[in-house]
Parts: sequence; C-alpha cells; structure tokens
Amino acid sequence: MNMQQSFPPRPLPSESCDADVVMPRDFEEETTQPLVAVQASREPTRADLDQLEAGEICRVYIEERYVLHEHLGSGGMSEVYGGENLRNGRALAFKIASDSEDAQDLNRAMLIHEARIGARLRHPNLVDIIDLGATRSGLTYLVMERLQGEDLAGLLERRGRLPWVEVREIMLQICAGLKAMHAAGVIHCDLKPENCFCVTGEEGRQIKLIDFGVAALVGTDVESDCSWDTSILETISSSGTPAYMSPEQILGDEVDARSDVYALGVILCELLTGAVPFSGSTRHAVFQAHLHGARPSLTSLAPTGLDLDSRLEAVIARAIAVDPDDRFADIGALEAALEAIPARSLTRASGGVEVPASCESQSRMARVRELITRRRQQDSLRRARLLPS
Repeated sequence: MNMQQSFPPRPLPSESCDADVVMPRDFEEETTQPLVAVQASREPTRADLDQLEAGEICRVYIEERYVLHEHLGSGGMSEVYGGENLRNGRALAFKIASDSEDAQDLNRAMLIHEARIGARLRHPNLVDIIDLGATRSGLTYLVMERLQGEDLAGLLERRGRLPWVEVREIMLQICAGLKAMHAAGVIHCDLKPENCFCVTGEEGRQIKLIDFGVAALVGTDVESDCSWDTSILETISSSGTPAYMSPEQILGDEVDARSDVYALGVILCELLTGAVPFSGSTRHAVFQAHLHGARPSLTSLAPTGLDLDSRLEAVIARAIAVDPDDRFADIGALEAALEAIPARSLTRASGGVEVPASCESQSRMARVRELITRRRQQDSLRRARLLPS
C-alpha cells in the first residue's frame, strides 16, 4: 500500500452556522444498491439514541439516508455510533453532539468546525469525513468512515512499549498524514495516541489520524467563514491534551506546523519507552513541566536494560525543544530524520532488551535447527522401539 499517495480535497457544500439548517450530504459517487425503504414516521430524538444505547431498540434512522445500529463510545463533546449508508451499505461512524445545557452550543460548533476541517482533507492516513447534518429534532451529526482496529493508546496499554521497527513504520505514516494536513493549511493541535488509529487489514497496519475538532486553520480567517461566538473560538483554539501540548499552545500563542512536530516528539518518546516526557499531578503542573522543565533523556524514561539508538535521543530532543525555532522546521524534516535510522537497526528481544535484528534472527534459526534435530532423533528412537510411541 502506498501510504504517501494523496488525493485532491473534496469540499463540503457551504453550510450555515446554524446547524439546524445544515442539510445532510452524501459524497458517495456511486450507488451500489437502491435506496432502502424505511419506516421513519418522525425525526429521531435524543430519547431514541438513549434507547439504542440501552439495547431497547435495534436501529435508528436519520433522514431515510443513514441507519444507526449501535453505540460505540463517548467523548467530551459527542457520542459515537456505528451504522451504515442506506444507499450503498457502507459502514460508517456517526458523531452526534452532546446536549449538555452548559456546553450545547460549543459541542455543536466543534462538530461543525471538524466538518469544515475535514472538507479540506483527503489522504490515506487521515480519517475520511463524509457528511455533516442536523435533524429537525435538534441532533447535529458528523458522518465518517468507520475504522476497525484500535488506537495507539490501546496498543500501548496492551504492550507497554514498541520496538523501533514498529515505531518507525507508525511514525512515518503519521508524518505522511500530517504533511497532507499542513499542505492544506491545517494544524491538528491535538495529536496523541488516542487520535492515531491503527487499522489492520490484509495489507498490514495503516495509521489514520482522527479527531479534527480543535484543529487550527493557518492563513485563514475562521471568523470570516462563520460568525462564531468569541468564547467558542477561544475554547477551540486553546483546547488540547496537556501531556502533548506545545509550549506555544499552552501560552495561547500562534501555532504552526512546529506545534504538531512537538506533539509528535512526545508520542515518539512514549512509543519507545512507554512513558511521556512531561507529567504532573495537575494540568498546571504538566504545563509547567513543558514550559520550564528539563528535557528528560530516553535512558531516564526507558525500562532498565533497554538500549536505544542515540540518534533517536537526538531526534526527540530536537522535536520537543521549548523554542519552536529550535525544533524541526516542519514535518518533512522530522520525517527525513526518522527515515535515516534503519528499520532493523534495533529490535526488541526477550527480557525487554533490544539487540541487533541479525543477532536475534541467527539465535531464532539456531533454536529451530536444534528443535528439528531433537525431533528427528526422537523419531529414530521410536522406530527402533526404544521410546514409546
């Protein structure tokens, strides 16, 4: 699979800021099945979604266009459901804005913001945003391709840390997705393992970046696009996850591609060692570590006995520099530095120590040959009736 392949953007039709009048759209160019007739006598309500989550009903229809089958999870701003397009049967995921009284407008605004960001993007390493709409009953929804697999956070939870041969593959795919975003004038602003999704298929692992809800547009006046409330704009621009936020994002300064470079440096460190470089008991403490704390070495974060290539230490140190001018100038420069470190230079062996791949391969082959020899000897003894069959 060519992970570097890019596609031209597919713009969403312009939508009003009032999500209640946003009309649903479908970008599927080919219909493989006729429109399925559905019995939908009324608009779906929040109560219907609650019943679906509780298992009291098995499906909810939206606009005779989509059907929801199951509740997949909850986020800070939305609920996520699994379903499909009734026209072509494509499996889809649906984000529906939460309706909490204190943040209802913000939740809807961030969903619309994510749709507008997604309209600029199309790349194999970015989740495909397909549709945005609202029902007359007040449900604002975002439609995306449905991904099967797990995010990097889940992968790290299962395995603790990953060998360089895997980390390199993952990082280069993330870089490819980010290069496409930056070329479109979009800064992700919330890179973290939870937003890097691993799709596993016949052609291997594919990484897709997800969740563009707090992404920033560079060189674009967002306010001219829509009369957002000022507080909503400020909330979107200042949002992020403390452990991965760049110093300039923490301070509320202007962000650019180097802000995503910073977050990616933190992720690289976590993938290799199982730990983030900056932590604290409170959000403020984490921020202070980013702004004023010493940059920890990989050795100090890695498990005892783990030996990592010194070039990785240098890459991370540069990526997470406090001053953006001291970091890699863009994602392409970081990508080149990662590509320069061979995939098989280090690989994980038993006991958590990394050794050259050639040594590990030779050791594995020796064990296989020993096992084959032992079995042949046992077979010979059985044939001679010296061992029980």
